[in-house]
Amino acid sequence: MTRLTRRRVLVAGAAGIAGGFAGWSLSSGFGDHILRIVGESFGPEFAAADGARQFVSDLLDRLQQDRPGEFVLEEVFYRARPIAFPELLPQERQVADLVATEFALASNVLQVIAGTEQTFEYFGLFSPATAPCQNPLSAAWAV
Repeated sequence: MTRLTRRRVLVAGAAGIAGGFAGWSLSSGFGDHILRIVGESFGPEFAAADGARQFVSDLLDRLQQDRPGEFVLEEVFYRARPIAFPELLPQERQVADLVATEFALASNVLQVIAGTEQTFEYFGLFSPATAPCQNPLSAAWAV
């Protein structure tokens, strides 16, 4: 039987705290929230697709590059998930609108939902400056 000493208690406590922080940093965050928005907006089958995970990665990279201050705030907010944060509720609506719009422009999700295409494809984030013809909604608007 091992003897309980102060050193063992401190080592076990430090290991527990380190494990807790590691689990906390991997368990949730802004990326998980983006996937939830995709699932709520378009359906869980699209949120579970590999293309959706690539979309989250690409969108997080773009947001971190374009809006670093807001990105840090969103990372902290969605990791901590405070119960009442009324100042950020309008921002939550903006994030949901941004995610839904970007996902629709970056994939053929609307065509799959409409039944005109069978398989879901993620094309990459839409950028009118670099790939103006890549917009999957442009054909629908041209008709």
